[in-house]
Amino acid sequence: MATATARSTLRDQLLDEVRGGQLPRLGWKLTLATITAGGATTTDRRAVTYFTDASVALNGWWLYVPSAAAADRVRIIRSGTVASGTATLTHDGPNTAPITIETTAYLLHPTVDPDWLNNLFDDVLTLERTDYVTLLSLPIADSDQVSSGVTDWTAGGGATLSKVTAAGNVPFSFNRALRVQNAAINEYAQSAAILPVTSTQYRAMGFARSAVGTAVLRVQGSASIESLSHTESAFHFLWFDFDSGSNESVTLRLEGSEATADMYWGAVAILPSYRGRIQLPAWVDNRHKLRAVSVGRFSHQVSGGVEDAQTLTLERLPASYYRYETSQWGANPHNLELLVALPGPLFVHGTRPFSDLESFSTDASTTTCPVDRFITRAMFLLGSREPAFSDLAGPALKEIQAREVAERIEPPNEPAVFYRLGW
Repeated sequence: MATATARSTLRDQLLDEVRGGQLPRLGWKLTLATITAGGATTTDRRAVTYFTDASVALNGWWLYVPSAAAADRVRIIRSGTVASGTATLTHDGPNTAPITIETTAYLLHPTVDPDWLNNLFDDVLTLERTDYVTLLSLPIADSDQVSSGVTDWTAGGGATLSKVTAAGNVPFSFNRALRVQNAAINEYAQSAAILPVTSTQYRAMGFARSAVGTAVLRVQGSASIESLSHTESAFHFLWFDFDSGSNESVTLRLEGSEATADMYWGAVAILPSYRGRIQLPAWVDNRHKLRAVSVGRFSHQVSGGVEDAQTLTLERLPASYYRYETSQWGANPHNLELLVALPGPLFVHGTRPFSDLESFSTDASTTTCPVDRFITRAMFLLGSREPAFSDLAGPALKEIQAREVAERIEPPNEPAVFYRLGW
């Protein structure tokens, strides 16, 4: 998995970058002593004692303690005194009871409310995007397993469902996998209803690995329509074709045969085998966010309908094979029109907000957004929204624009050339 960075680390980096502002010698991050009385903090940090005197240099500044309870996390400094090299800062907040600073506290300029800064970080995750590849499918909630929860999947019987991110349990370049642990035989995770056209050919497919027992990919209508199973511990790609018959509603079941079955499922999909329109994932809400459509090829087949996932290659389709359609007036405004019949698997390449993949709730929350990109965007937002830091916006914007231009310049899609000995 990509390197994840905690929100606390990102805040430290941002504050180091903007150090200098109002009080150059003070900086922003401080390790302060334990609070021993309500509303007062003591510290012998020289950077603080230098500015803590009758001139009220720190009055109105924010004291932010991320590790404290919500009601105690944010305080405002009201006064400060220095005696024998120790500064005493009095402060108040929603709760004036004593709080304990065990490791780190921040002093923030009066114009930078700590909660406002956290909201700014959330905005960075929304604005910064990452390259993303996933299976194209008829609408199936959480078909790519990106959601951190399992509410889009229904546990069959006593199965336990959870999401995992450990690299060994997540296939291909995906973000998460769905873990299905059985308590009895033939338990499963079931998708929400899928509405096929009756008497029509479709292909069901998905990535799976079996930690214990046999993984079964099943399409269920009024009765079981079709299924395929495998038992190997490495990730494989399962697929089979089926006729929807008279079923107007089906579900996809991710099943384990044994009572002790323990399965990991990556992206899954159902695709029609005919030309026509397929609704794109919600994150593809503009043409420039769809970078390509590819068909998946596997060079090693284990058995009928079971491919070695590690041998997957993606062959980009010519633009003449499909068309992006959008209508902001439509209930389903973003669609891919296939101009040729392709049974799949099909993959969509695009750019997706980091906020779709991860979120901040505490200082321990992490993001895989590269630190330099995150800080540049945060500096731009800080400078454009807060006059005290307006000098940050211009340089940061130039860097963002240069990066976006570079990212849109793609290398030529040259055909692969294979060499064999004796040629």
